[in-house]
Amino acid sequence: MNKLPDVEPFRQRYNELEIQLSDPEVFKNAHLASALSKEHNTLKSILSISDQLQSLETQLLQSQELLEDQEFAVTAKEDIDLIEARIVKLTTLTYHLRILPWNIAKKKSMDQTISSGKRIDWIG
Repeated sequence: MNKLPDVEPFRQRYNELEIQLSDPEVFKNAHLASALSKEHNTLKSILSISDQLQSLETQLLQSQELLEDQEFAVTAKEDIDLIEARIVKLTTLTYHLRILPWNIAKKKSMDQTISSGKRIDWIG
């Protein structure tokens, strides 16, 4: 089973962005609102993929346990093949998307970067 990375910092930042984006004042600065929205959407994708991978890992464990029961072994093996294929697909998608913005990877605050007037570069 693959060791999933810790996404808690991303979840915390996502929650911070939810609060920021609920403030009408943010939208008075179109550049800030756009950048925060992009970061929010990126984090939403990261968290969605992470949640799906965790769910698949749980399903995989459950199916592997059923392999020992002769009554369910054939179905369990089919399920395992499907689950493993979905895990590979999601992992590959994550790799190819390269959806982590550089400032999140470095644990910098997006809004500090924007307010400083620096250009925001996205890995890709």
